[in-house]
Amino acid sequence: MFYTAFYELFLNSGICKFGQIRGKFGAKHAWQIRAVIARRFCAEAIHVKQNSCARYLTSIPIPAMMLSESNRSPEVYLDYNITRSKRRTISLFVLDGKVEVRAPYRVSKSEIDKFVHSKTDWIKKQLDKSAELLTKRENFSLTYGDELPYRGVLRPIICGNDRRASFAGGCFSVPPDLTPPQIKAACVKIYRQLAKEDICEKVRYFASWMGVSPAVVKINGAKSRWGSCSAQGNLNFSWRLLMADDSVIDYVVVHELAHLKELNHSVQFWAIVERTIPDCRERKRRLRELQKKLAGEDWD
Repeated sequence: MFYTAFYELFLNSGICKFGQIRGKFGAKHAWQIRAVIARRFCAEAIHVKQNSCARYLTSIPIPAMMLSESNRSPEVYLDYNITRSKRRTISLFVLDGKVEVRAPYRVSKSEIDKFVHSKTDWIKKQLDKSAELLTKRENFSLTYGDELPYRGVLRPIICGNDRRASFAGGCFSVPPDLTPPQIKAACVKIYRQLAKEDICEKVRYFASWMGVSPAVVKINGAKSRWGSCSAQGNLNFSWRLLMADDSVIDYVVVHELAHLKELNHSVQFWAIVERTIPDCRERKRRLRELQKKLAGEDWD
């Protein structure tokens, strides 16, 4: 109980890093407090990341309006993750059915609880949407005869004669007698092969046009990032980008190439993008629509 009380004070004080615990309570008690966190509050254990963020799970009572008549009870709680960092404001996210709050170190636990309470109606709507998306993802499957988007055009999945998956005759040709998960894996393999050819070709074209030269171009399986550019000039693109139409793919390629000149999203950066893609805002909007569609599909 002694160290549990320290732990409660620890949460409400907004202190998140172990060094801060030691500075607040002294080295003698710091390790015991940490042990209590790991033992008694296993799900709430602090995970200090390399980027100096601290994360833990906590709960608040759910207001009665968020529950059906049969489930209304003051003992029901809403779990949410808190990720603390050097940010200045509090923000709230609902991802895959989980609620996450991102908050500054200085904000107390009680302030965060109050903030979450004020957003309960919004949280309920987002949790409902998230549950619907999760159901769609669970039911997502592919079989022979289904169609998949490739550079803005729907292409059929056919049963090929070859034991190797390939893109032939404008179709996703996969081996016979595959299960739905195997068909999906084969189609992902085809997408990756096509992405290495198509996206790299577009990078070469627009890089020459814009007068830049990336160090490396790689294709990955990123879910939430269509592309990225590192400080070293390395470009990464998700194979999922090939589900977009050509004009949208061009936008993402130009977007990442522009980072070779401006590694930010400043006015100067967008000016570079707009010089090459004048209607980049419209293409970005269509990219968001594709992202919403893919949110209900399980490609893992």
